[in-house]
Amino acid sequence: MTFHPANQKARGPSIFTGPWLGTHRRPSMPRRRHREFTRISRNAKHAIGLFRHFFCLPCRRIARVILVAVLVLSIDRAAPCRAAEAAAWRQPASVTWGGVPLRDSMRRFADSQSLFVIVDRRVDPGHKLELSAAQVPAREIVLAAAKQAGAEVSFVGPLAYLGPDSSCRRLATTAALRTQEAQRLPTELRKALLARGAWTWDDYATPRDLVEASAKEADLTVAALELIPHDLWAGAQLPPLTLVARLTIILAQFDLTFRVDVEGKSLVIEPLPEHVTIEKDYPAGANAQQRAEAWRKRAPEAEIEVRGQRIAVRGTIEEHESLTTPDKPANKPDDPAPGVQVYTLTVSGKPLSAVLPQLAKQLQLELKLDEAALQARGVTLDHIVELQVKEATLKELLDELFKNSGLEYQFDLEKKTLEVRPFGE
Repeated sequence: MTFHPANQKARGPSIFTGPWLGTHRRPSMPRRRHREFTRISRNAKHAIGLFRHFFCLPCRRIARVILVAVLVLSIDRAAPCRAAEAAAWRQPASVTWGGVPLRDSMRRFADSQSLFVIVDRRVDPGHKLELSAAQVPAREIVLAAAKQAGAEVSFVGPLAYLGPDSSCRRLATTAALRTQEAQRLPTELRKALLARGAWTWDDYATPRDLVEASAKEADLTVAALELIPHDLWAGAQLPPLTLVARLTIILAQFDLTFRVDVEGKSLVIEPLPEHVTIEKDYPAGANAQQRAEAWRKRAPEAEIEVRGQRIAVRGTIEEHESLTTPDKPANKPDDPAPGVQVYTLTVSGKPLSAVLPQLAKQLQLELKLDEAALQARGVTLDHIVELQVKEATLKELLDELFKNSGLEYQFDLEKKTLEVRPFGE
């Protein structure tokens, strides 16, 4: 097939002339055949014209089209001028609060640090804070403020949720369970529930209206809405989160959760269980019992059981992360050193099998999969990736990507390789 630019004019008239379609004829096409070609029905002509136009685009324009198509996997190698979003809560900050109400102080602090904070309805927003800190991690400042107000904190990406201890212990796990359930729903509904979007509401908003508006985004009605008592909320701004996460954060403030009734096309609100856990299994490695015993010491409240060549773990999402995330060396700095390459990556609802090849290509690394070990352990690359990191080091990016996937990785920048194998292999 011969490719040529769209602005290459052919002799004689053509029905492919338009505001952005070039008038052209393939050099390899005889003129008589071209005339016969133009006698096709009008709709077919325009459809074929669009198709031919695409394949006649210059290479530079084709590259732009491809770039847009894989935008969700694009990597922004920005200068290290700001902290990575994944590590935003570790960035140093300074505050001096003397009798400042909790809600006001949290709003100003979040705005100044480009972070997001939401205060649970059951926490006194007018509690006077007495706190002074200089160049300490933002996370520690929020934790100290919450402690003064008799609350705990659950971090969801760049969002800090200040609430009662019972809600904070269940929040992340509940969101993970609802996400797991959403991944098994029909395609259109799954996409709607896992789509990320920022969310803002004004003062005097009611939680019922917020839940109904969120459900409407997925073309769902709301059942058992009366379980949410009438309340008026102060305005708030949430970062880009999935619809599942947003609903979880709203309903958690009433000790409620939801399930999706596919046949009834409804979002059913129901009480949140007192104890919330999620079960996942992991490759056992060479010595399953020894690994399981080490994990029991690391997460004593989790249920850990060896099942053949797998280790089943039932616990909170924090316990799962503590078992699958390698310990950070004590002398490792939180921030990338000056001149260190940092990356930004956003992936939503895509399997690891689709993400890895694109990522390796963007990083200019050769992807090496230990397929024999993967098959022997029964590990697949079907893990659905929900990832949003900004200006992170390569290791931080890959740690987030492989978290809870049952896989581990090793990269060598000198050899330009990225090796992926079952966890514990």
